[in-house]
Amino acid sequence: MEEYLCVIRQDESIDWFMLCVRDTFFVIACGCKENIIQSIKTIKKRYRTVYGLKEALMYMSEPARCNLFTRQAYEALYKSQRGRYDYLLRDTLEGEYEKIREKRKPKKPLLVKKKTQAGNTNKPVAVPKLPKKPSITKRVMKPLKAKKG
Repeated sequence: MEEYLCVIRQDESIDWFMLCVRDTFFVIACGCKENIIQSIKTIKKRYRTVYGLKEALMYMSEPARCNLFTRQAYEALYKSQRGRYDYLLRDTLEGEYEKIREKRKPKKPLLVKKKTQAGNTNKPVAVPKLPKKPSITKRVMKPLKAKKG
């Protein structure tokens, strides 16, 4: 996903970033750094792959592309910055990948022998007796004979 998206800073004096598609420079999200990071996390969770994101952008009600003048302006701005702010994208996605790896790690089995303490060995354990519940038996009904009259 790092090759498909890019981060552009609108102005060096203002804390305003844009998250764009690198091919068309279509703006997916914009705002301060925290908003961009949250948008990257949401995109990764919702679409998972570049293919999923491309499909979502393709089936939008409006085409996911900007006009020629805007595209040239954003492309020139991105080239002048030389991908300086792509570290936001890389670091955030690496964090998301790490969360996925943590979820996939095998967990400890439930039936692990616990270590016994030295003082508690070979003590008999009293099993509490539970009172017996009365069993319910169903009686089978005999068919009734018709009376002769």
